[in-house]
Amino acid sequence: MKKLELRIFRFDKTKDYEAYYKPYIYDNYENFASFYDLLLQVQDDDIYFDFDKDEDAYIVVNKQIIPLFTPLEKIAKEFDFNLCIEPLSTKRAIKDLIIDKNDFLGKYKYLEKFGDEEDKKLYAKYDYLYYASEILDYLPEYMGDGVFYLASKMIEKYPEKKIEILKILADKEKGIFYHLESKNEILETTIKNLQNEILNLGLFDKNILHFDLP
Repeated sequence: MKKLELRIFRFDKTKDYEAYYKPYIYDNYENFASFYDLLLQVQDDDIYFDFDKDEDAYIVVNKQIIPLFTPLEKIAKEFDFNLCIEPLSTKRAIKDLIIDKNDFLGKYKYLEKFGDEEDKKLYAKYDYLYYASEILDYLPEYMGDGVFYLASKMIEKYPEKKIEILKILADKEKGIFYHLESKNEILETTIKNLQNEILNLGLFDKNILHFDLP
């Protein structure tokens, strides 16, 4: 049986000056059905390690964003049993795989007046869409792909609010036209549909689609 070799991102905001990657080796990887199970074992073995105890939470494994409930064996074999595990955002790390999501959560403000508490809870589940976008490195004010994906759901839920929601998304400085293409086909289809609706309704000037990032 092949050994599972891990390198896990470690950082404690309260005492570490820099992050580092700590190695772990497991001979019995077949005992862990999912990444959640694996990280529970890591924590048992290393009491100073921490992560979000939610099977629906997301992590980054070898640069791929996956939920903790993902079966371990498939990913381990794909990468020849060498895995690098990181939080959704290394820049926002507080304690190992736990991050400060206030930047993401704060951007619900763009849709808050249109929704309710249920919509707010749904938005919180889209953190992986938000942190996957590379444009945040260049435009931290960017509304975020999580906002746009939720907006599509809210338009279905509140069709009478469609125009007002689309006007928000069409913001010329931080809106949906700053989106960078991803490999997430569902997200791409959703955003393309929203962009087309905005353009068809004349809510955004097509002539300024070719722009330079500020």
